[in-house]
Amino acid sequence: MNRKVAIVGVGMTPMKTRWKDLNRNEIANMAIREALDDAQITMDRVDEVILGDIDFFTCVNNSIMWLADDLGAYMKPGVKFETGGTVGGSVCHSAVHHIAAGASDVVLCSATMKSPTLPAESNIPMGAMAQAALSAGFHPIWERYCTIGAIGAFAILAAAYIAQSGCTEEAAAACRAKAARNSQLNERAHLRFPLDEAAVMGSPMLVWPLRLLHMCPTTEGSASIIFASEEAARKITDKPVWVRDIVTIHSAQFFTASLLMGDRNPMNAPASLPSLVKASEVLYRRNGITDPVRDIDVIEMYDPSTWAELI
Repeated sequence: MNRKVAIVGVGMTPMKTRWKDLNRNEIANMAIREALDDAQITMDRVDEVILGDIDFFTCVNNSIMWLADDLGAYMKPGVKFETGGTVGGSVCHSAVHHIAAGASDVVLCSATMKSPTLPAESNIPMGAMAQAALSAGFHPIWERYCTIGAIGAFAILAAAYIAQSGCTEEAAAACRAKAARNSQLNERAHLRFPLDEAAVMGSPMLVWPLRLLHMCPTTEGSASIIFASEEAARKITDKPVWVRDIVTIHSAQFFTASLLMGDRNPMNAPASLPSLVKASEVLYRRNGITDPVRDIDVIEMYDPSTWAELI
């Protein structure tokens, strides 16, 4: 990177099933105010605002315009990303590259989820819009018939992983119980109740081998993060968190993706993540990491399903 980049402020609301008392703009503003307070700056120090959002989940078109005032983005350069479940990572990548390239000195990133409020008389269940959007995101011939939104997609992934690795349902249950223990340490986590392996194994089967407790819930809340150039960061805080490196690589996750990994069995494709493998290789090589278990203290992972974490 041309210039060093640091994290100087973070903010996050509690995560809930439903924020009944606040609207989406108010939730976003809560996290942004906390991030600004954490950095001990005001909005006039921010050069650019980057929003992570998915219009077809929240049923709002051009939401960066709708949220502009509460994001503090009025009359500031703004960018919106819609990259599905990885949108939080995408906004951070963009902020780092914009600062490293000299386009901005201080960038605020924001991501907020609040499901649309349906009329009381509506027969549409919550999540129906997300279901339709997710189903439309899969290959229309090879995959859409069996995806059933996120649940079906992760069931295919899990079944392929079992066939490929021999992983057991007991191992997935242990992984989920570990996540439950961790969540109890975070007062802002959505699900904060103890689980053991037996409870996971006894939860309802959705689509084999995916059980109810293997899947993340629909969550409402907001998070913000502020990045700054080296010069700006040193003026803002005496404890900047430096961005050492960042890599993003994209590939479509479809049945023939296994061919990219040298696997001639197309049914193994859902459990092959060539983009993740390549990104890790690049990141480790550039930073002299030869043994990730030894060299890395913490890995925070996007794991919407227990089986996704295992893979």
